[in-house]
Amino acid sequence: MKGSISMQHTDLKEKQVSKALFQFIFPISWKAGSSQHLIDYLQTHHFTSFQLNDLKKETAYYGSYNVSHSELESFFLPMTNTILFPKTTQQKGLHRYSKNLNLNASMNVLTTQTPFQIHSVDVFICPYELGFITIRAEINHLPYSQVLEFANYFRFLVSTTNVKQTTEISFNQNTYSTVGDFVFSTLVPPLQKFLCKKTDSLLTPNKMYVHSFVSFQEEEVRVPMTFDELSFSIFSNDKQIENTMLISQYYGPYYYSVIINLFHQLVFLKIAKTYSEINIDEATNEFERLNYMINSFTSNYFFNVFPAQTKGQELFKQLRNSFQIDHLYTNTKETLFSLFKYEENIITKRDSLLLLVLTLYTVVCGIFSMNLFTHDLKGTIHWDHFKSYNPFEYFAVFIVFSGIITILYLGLQSLYQGLQKRKSRQRWVRESVLLYKKYKLY
Repeated sequence: MKGSISMQHTDLKEKQVSKALFQFIFPISWKAGSSQHLIDYLQTHHFTSFQLNDLKKETAYYGSYNVSHSELESFFLPMTNTILFPKTTQQKGLHRYSKNLNLNASMNVLTTQTPFQIHSVDVFICPYELGFITIRAEINHLPYSQVLEFANYFRFLVSTTNVKQTTEISFNQNTYSTVGDFVFSTLVPPLQKFLCKKTDSLLTPNKMYVHSFVSFQEEEVRVPMTFDELSFSIFSNDKQIENTMLISQYYGPYYYSVIINLFHQLVFLKIAKTYSEINIDEATNEFERLNYMINSFTSNYFFNVFPAQTKGQELFKQLRNSFQIDHLYTNTKETLFSLFKYEENIITKRDSLLLLVLTLYTVVCGIFSMNLFTHDLKGTIHWDHFKSYNPFEYFAVFIVFSGIITILYLGLQSLYQGLQKRKSRQRWVRESVLLYKKYKLY
């Protein structure tokens, strides 16, 4: 099937699955200036901010499993600890809001009915008007082919032409013809008024990233972790102690590793898309905005170091390779260099033109104009004298006063542009650092 996840390429087709856990991750883009309203809206619908110091949340969102917050925190030292786990909305970072659900539903594909559980849902509000929705699902005691079929169909928010006539989700005596209808009607509140469609052209439209954990009953099953650009799958045997530890990592450090790399990929793709849409002759402010975006992102959110733990380093390297992060970073550096050269040329030309104009006015006024009529400006001005001026003297008057007007205009223009740039920079800071109520310029 087109778009199926990487699990189907293994030799496990009809093995019996004891449990399958899924985290379906869908990138979103929220409208500029709506972040605080979106947070208020989520909180009114019982979403709570995820905080590492709230140990009750270790067991709140993962069904019968738990996540160690201390292990989650130590895993990402010294890299992105504060970025991934901001303590307040005034801190820069990826802000996670979660809601416990624990509901049961079923997916019907042709004659196959697959029961599943939804444990919880996350909404990430990230800098640069980006974010993610994560849906945690679980399936138990089914053939591997049926588990794979569920993942391949559930990942599409909007069904394709071939899938539309055959797939539906049943929940609480209601039937939904698409996964998107089920998600936005039942799992998360209607967020459409806060969202825009900028993200659709960055990643595969209406298709969720699949992060999965599959445990088989057969002990002889031996399959590595598998990666591709749309999925990250972990396979295991049905050993209770080992599985409990691995699932804790799956919901904790592994999940956040996926989120941070998805965020990096999304920002890099947004930078490339924004750069390609700029009209080079009319968008000086957009060039400055993009320049600021690149520099603030690479200084605040993108790191070329890896987690301190050896296992974390290997995981991060594989995820970065699957998301082509290094390639995207190289392209972004080239974009930044192009922006720098373009802005340097614009400033040089503008300064040269300004210097030429001021020089001409200074020379003409100093040598020609001021010597012709400044004696009439001393003391009381006799306006009748101006009537007797010859053409050269009138030209001198024009040069002097037009020079004064030009200087005043340039001064006022510079002041206006400075104020506009200050406002723009304040807005860019709010977008990139997510300081909702307070912010300052660095």
